[in-house]
Amino acid sequence: HTLGESSVKTVVISALSFLYDLGSRIVLIVFVQALLFFPLCGRDNAADAETKGDYVHGEIHAERLVEVTFETGKLGFGFTNLYINHIVPSSQAARSLKLNWRIRAVNGKVVTNDEEAEV
Repeated sequence: HTLGESSVKTVVISALSFLYDLGSRIVLIVFVQALLFFPLCGRDNAADAETKGDYVHGEIHAERLVEVTFETGKLGFGFTNLYINHIVPSSQAARSLKLNWRIRAVNGKVVTNDEEAEV
């Protein structure tokens, strides 16, 4: 059995159509996944960057400094390595601090360790 010229053209056209369809589907899947999932990549890092000044998508983002003033008395928070890791509910700290914020200065003096930050 031999294929006629029109049969060969039909096979070639079918193969090209198949490859075009397959390529289109792959591009569409990759594009849709990128559109849906890339914004989620580094989402936790973005939240950390707002409080710690860490990297987000390979870029260094400047820290936002927040000045907090407390009344005399119990402040209501704990920290380790200058990062706030505990906030007592209904305390002064609960009204103005957030977990994972970094302590930069106490009473206007820059601090570099937990001992310097103790009040």
